[in-house]
Amino acid sequence: MAPIVVDPSFTAVRFRYLRDTEGSWEESWDGAQERAVPRAVEVTLTTMVGGQPVEQPPVSVSIRVTSP
Repeated sequence: MAPIVVDPSFTAVRFRYLRDTEGSWEESWDGAQERAVPRAVEVTLTTMVGGQPVEQPPVSVSIRVTSP
């Protein structure tokens, strides 16, 4: 599925993933290899402001996982 751009002022998006065991932020995540989900995901958007790219403050979302 192709991404849908809702606001054309967004020019880039970056994701980082909080590793469970080390507690370090990683640039990539392979759920099949990790066999787990990250503790959190950080999203950073870049927008065009006055013709210049401006990286916005990151937003972090915690992921809660419960055991069966």
